[in-house]
Amino acid sequence: MARQPSPPPSLSRIPGATSGCILNPACGLGNCIDRPGVLLDECSARGKLRQLEQQIGELPLKKEVGNVKIKIAARSLLMAAWEVGAVRRMARRRLRKSGLKDKNGRPREEVGDYVGIVAALDYEKLTGSRVSRKIVPNAWKDDPPAPHGSPYGEWHDFLEKVFSVLGIDAKADGVNQRLQADLKANLKAIQAK
Repeated sequence: MARQPSPPPSLSRIPGATSGCILNPACGLGNCIDRPGVLLDECSARGKLRQLEQQIGELPLKKEVGNVKIKIAARSLLMAAWEVGAVRRMARRRLRKSGLKDKNGRPREEVGDYVGIVAALDYEKLTGSRVSRKIVPNAWKDDPPAPHGSPYGEWHDFLEKVFSVLGIDAKADGVNQRLQADLKANLKAIQAK
């Protein structure tokens, strides 16, 4: 029996997690971790990486940002989505085995929230711009970038594109709103000290 490569450090503490093509295409693993049971040749991870790299490349990047940093940021986004999804699937499987019932209703957007945090860190590091939430005011009369009351801006557009590429069913504005609330709470806690 062939020995599987060890998982990356971020996954090594998660029982049942395996490594594969996303982080190391030369690992020799036959199946993709992005879609278990799918052969590596049919894997969507490479396509997602290329799309993420393209979306990051379209941002107003700092001059010193090169291809290596773009590739690292794309891989971190893809890996973040996979890590949270894997943990959630394992938790659901254990919940079913225990005989307990899962909560009914709309599931929380844990994957979107976590990927949003990683995307915000990458965005700030690569562009030098802070992430913010901009809403088109009703007073904006001449040619608004979006309908009145809607979010807009490079950060919002980038987050929507990342969610689209990764297949994350979360609202970019809701994720950004929670992110901004967390940042505001952290700032208040720091100022209170």
